Amino acid sequence: MVIPRGRTALAIMTWRIALLLAILVLWQWGFQLGKAGWPVPGMLDPYFISQPDAIWRRLLQLGCFSDRKGQWLIGAESGFLACLAERTTISGSPRW
Repeated sequence: MVIPRGRTALAIMTWRIALLLAILVLWQWGFQLGKAGWPVPGMLDPYFISQPDAIWRRLLQLGCFSDRKGQWLIGAESGFLACLAERTTISGSPRW
């Protein structure tokens, strides 16, 4: 496999990032755009497919980085450690 160098590599990376951003924008706001008349698949209904910002918030909650209200636990007094302790049982195994 030949790895392109110089301007070609930069152009390929730029197009990859642009494509990723376009997919994320369509995924996030596709349902609202579809209701506004844009030709967007109805499959993007948030009832069936969660939006990227909701997935990100849930991952932060599962990782004990934020609480359910969206407040960060990293700088909070014993917030992060309390969350980790809450997620384990007496035996030390995860409780999820």
